[in-house]
Amino acid sequence: MSRKTQKKPGRKAEKDKSRKDSGTTAVTGERRGKAKAKAAYAADQVLKTQKEAAKYAGKTERTIRNWVRAGMPKTEDGRYIKAMLDFYKNNEGNQPTEAKKKGQAADAEYKDTRAKLMQMELELKQGKLGYIDDFMEGEVKRHVAVNRSLRLLERTIPARFPEKFRRKARAIVREEVNKILDAFAEGRPIMKAEI
Repeated sequence: MSRKTQKKPGRKAEKDKSRKDSGTTAVTGERRGKAKAKAAYAADQVLKTQKEAAKYAGKTERTIRNWVRAGMPKTEDGRYIKAMLDFYKNNEGNQPTEAKKKGQAADAEYKDTRAKLMQMELELKQGKLGYIDDFMEGEVKRHVAVNRSLRLLERTIPARFPEKFRRKARAIVREEVNKILDAFAEGRPIMKAEI
């Protein structure tokens, strides 16, 4: 043979040769076979038209439409799933009662919560309710003012006593002020004995 007639094997030929040697074509063929089997099984589990679905379920096309409106799932491309048709057929087109009860309970809870929210919004507009931030800001200011006033008394009252009784008076006043502040912080009424 001359040089011109002799050809070098191309990449494709080399790949095919290496596949044959390693046995990968058999594996690829198996994978394709499994994929085809899965696709065939999946295709067997769905029906394309409403007429086919009605025939499969032994119902009318109108019944199938009603089941779809009631929430029967279909595939993304609009095909009818045989398992769902069987389920709706066995339950006479109804969803399972447990799920239905849970759905009704959730709807009732939602409506109740919504009504409470609307009532609160109305009371807020009428001025019967206020925002918690506004309330807390007012409470904090009130606590600070009471605390300052009482702490001021701790300094001014003992100053009115003679020098030898000031230390004792300061301790007594501080103790009474702390009792008053504790009662105030806990929301207890302040007794006259504490004052």
